[in-house]
Amino acid sequence: MPSRTEHLALPVGRAVRRGGRVARRAIRAASRRVMAPIAIFGYHRVAEPACDPWELAVAPERFDAQLQVLEAHGQIVPLARIPQANGLGRLRHRRALFALTFDDGYADNLHTALPILERHDAPATVFIATGMLDKPWFWWDLLAQVMEGPDVDPDRVVAACLDRQLIDQAELEDVVPELHVVVHTRLKGRPLSEIEEVVASVAEEVGVAADPADRPLTTDELRTLAAHPLIQIGGHTVSHAWLPGMGVERVRAEVREGMAALDELVPTRDPRPFAYPYGAYHRAAVDVARTLGIPTAVTTEPRTVGLRDAPLELPRHTPVDSERPSFEIWLRKAVLGRRVPSGVVQGPLTARPVTITG
Repeated sequence: MPSRTEHLALPVGRAVRRGGRVARRAIRAASRRVMAPIAIFGYHRVAEPACDPWELAVAPERFDAQLQVLEAHGQIVPLARIPQANGLGRLRHRRALFALTFDDGYADNLHTALPILERHDAPATVFIATGMLDKPWFWWDLLAQVMEGPDVDPDRVVAACLDRQLIDQAELEDVVPELHVVVHTRLKGRPLSEIEEVVASVAEEVGVAADPADRPLTTDELRTLAAHPLIQIGGHTVSHAWLPGMGVERVRAEVREGMAALDELVPTRDPRPFAYPYGAYHRAAVDVARTLGIPTAVTTEPRTVGLRDAPLELPRHTPVDSERPSFEIWLRKAVLGRRVPSGVVQGPLTARPVTITG
């Protein structure tokens, strides 16, 4: 039987533990008030494509409105400032710091996004998969049109996938409801030339043509974009490779060759950052980035930059095509950690999990 002293110790111990939890919460809340939040935003396109199942695009007027919101709540800074500002560097900043990035290298980054960035004097980093330059389409966009376009015959799509052994008859009933995701997942680990050949042949068979507006940058357009003082160009491998499915030597080749191609096309004296394709990486990819001297690498883990985040594993939020009120509500809650003012009607938040393309 416990002694009287032990009986007294139990509630005292519980009180101390409760007090510790309360103190830790208070410290975290105080640190949010003292230290400026830091967030990186990963865009892809500023456009209004007819088919966008992965929600990669933000309409021009909404992108402009989102930048207005970011300016109202913080300062848009170059990506290179983020690792420098993290840690105790946050104490020097009274306002939140935001960095803008674009993945893949869509032509609309130059023709549509850049004029909007200019109006706001907002710097941005554009990550380029060099093997995609000068091509008429990105394979995942053409695949999306094949799988989810408005005038496509689903039976013809299924037959084309069966013919190319992308799916088999035994699993047909299970995979058809998620056919797009299944085929995308099975293709993305293959060599780029093979992926493009398969997607092009399926598109031809079902009668789908690529939308010219969905194209990557040309080499000349990349040079024009890189010459702009607001723009930094970063690496994104050669083939937009699925790095977790590769051994260390293939990872090294993809990253190194992509960086070398950029150094030749758009030389710079500044250290060049990197974005993991699909936001996906493993320890080998991080080690390769480190050994190649890459200063900063970003993922698509959807959260605000934390004090313990390493420069080669920085998280990014992925904004979607939301109107200004919804974007501002999401920013206040998910990024700034602030309460939404009473009386504001809350719509669906725009945070979402790691994107499949990026």
